[in-house]
Amino acid sequence: MRPAGSVASLPTPPAAALESHRILTADLRRAAEQGKLRLAPELAAQMIMSADVGVC
Repeated sequence: MRPAGSVASLPTPPAAALESHRILTADLRRAAEQGKLRLAPELAAQMIMSADVGVC
């Protein structure tokens, strides 16, 4: 058990996950420029990527 307030180190995401996040963020930035997004593209990308990770 970790002490309260400690943070576990997270592994580096795979290159494919980083690339897909980069592409998604770029697409969302374009949508934001067209007025089609109501929040920051970076936050939207993080939310979409988080929702995409399922539990087996």
